[in-house]
Amino acid sequence: MRGKLTALALTAVLCIGSLPQTTVSAGESPVCDWNFGFAHVRSDRAAEAYQVIAEKLRRLDFDIRFRKADGFTYDDIQQAVLTFFQNDPELFYIGSDLVAQERGDGSTVLEMKLILPGIAAPQPVTPENTAYLAECVQALNETADAILAEMPESADTDYAKALWLHDYVSTHVCYAFSFADGQHTWDDQTAYSALVKGEAICSGYANAYTLLLRRAGLPAVTVHGSGMGEGHAWVLHWIDGDCVYSDPTWEQCFGRPANHQWFGMTLAEISDTHTLSDCYVRDVPPCSHPSHRYIAQGDLNANGAVTVADAVLLVRLLTEEPGTAWTQIAAENADINCDNTVTAADVKRLLAMLAA
Repeated sequence: MRGKLTALALTAVLCIGSLPQTTVSAGESPVCDWNFGFAHVRSDRAAEAYQVIAEKLRRLDFDIRFRKADGFTYDDIQQAVLTFFQNDPELFYIGSDLVAQERGDGSTVLEMKLILPGIAAPQPVTPENTAYLAECVQALNETADAILAEMPESADTDYAKALWLHDYVSTHVCYAFSFADGQHTWDDQTAYSALVKGEAICSGYANAYTLLLRRAGLPAVTVHGSGMGEGHAWVLHWIDGDCVYSDPTWEQCFGRPANHQWFGMTLAEISDTHTLSDCYVRDVPPCSHPSHRYIAQGDLNANGAVTVADAVLLVRLLTEEPGTAWTQIAAENADINCDNTVTAADVKRLLAMLAA
């Protein structure tokens, strides 16, 4: 467990654990490179097809054809196409209109429409749309580079980088409430909208965080499902080899930024409010190691400040039976000296913090 003192006299608690190995059923051979998104691909050939498609799309080359002589089956290509549906935030302009069409000569051609910023419906591939898209791609790249350049030198660990980028997305992106009112464009769900326009819905927040994590060298993927029963998207990523879940949307909309309530959670922790779509359950690792959550030590009542009221709660925690409504939050934040127990020593430390 490691602590980090902030200007508000808060300390982060980080529990380091080991990651159990993911098991695979007999007959399956998944290619799970989480750096390129959720792995629908179930064979090496499907993974190769994905890379061929991704390379051309990144060059804005939309004439994508697989000849029979290339050795890819239609199923290989279809698996690769499904991967793009799940997530590749760099390719924000590709959506569910990407379709593999098998031709009579045994070849397969990809047909698609483009998601263009500021335009309500997906658009056909034309020279004009491709030129506009090139400008948008450049804007996203420049914005992402500028954000990463802002990262302080002190963010020199996986944990510090992931936390700083989580804070950036959750504090610099506004929720696009117009989407819920039906006044939206498809790019509200993209990293482009979140980072360049500064507004997005949950998929945009998640894709932006995924993109920035990957560019910082940390594996990440956007996952989908429901949050409190509503369709939602959040991020599965890795810290020091351990997989965790973070939700920058809920951090911005429902959390307290100082507490980082929705950062670095285990599957069990996030499952209290979030449910993964069935298609992920087979593939995602268990994420059952000790938590990497940022805990605001000393802030027992979770109001974003350490005050005398927190000292009162700490004394109550030590003298009363557990089970009251505040006990769980207080217990998480009460180990002020980071020794994995809550004792009178923590009271002494909290009083010293208040006197400082």
